[in-house]
Amino acid sequence: MLGTRGTYQRILLGTATMLAVLAILVLVLLAFRPHLSIALPALVFVLPAVVGTVIGGFPVGVAGAVAGFLAYDYFFLPPYGTLTVRSPQNWIALVVYVAVVLIVAQVVSQLRRAREVAVRQTAESNRLYDLSQALIGDLTLSELLSHIVTAV
Repeated sequence: MLGTRGTYQRILLGTATMLAVLAILVLVLLAFRPHLSIALPALVFVLPAVVGTVIGGFPVGVAGAVAGFLAYDYFFLPPYGTLTVRSPQNWIALVVYVAVVLIVAQVVSQLRRAREVAVRQTAESNRLYDLSQALIGDLTLSELLSHIVTAV
């Protein structure tokens, strides 16, 4: 398990990556804004939150949901350049966007934790296998005790 310093570094890296991906996507989508449906930016802005979650965990996914929400509202929902939403249809799009991103971030975060557990359990199983091989092998008592201490 990562220490506190490693956790903070992972969160910072995830946040920086998420914001960079979001900025790139905003710039690309702005070039096509007149031709985009209301839903397309919301679908695309799920990606930065997922990338952030994979790297930095669920808190970064939540930050990605908030950042994507603000970018979506500011750049892609009329009136552009404001955080004002006039149409009820656009409010529904924003709420659905946030719900989807938070659900996806939670699922990705749980998968990441499950993977970490699986890796730890695999390493433990490998150590136990090595120990069992030593127990049935042709080791002297002192070599066997040394091997057991090392494995444990």
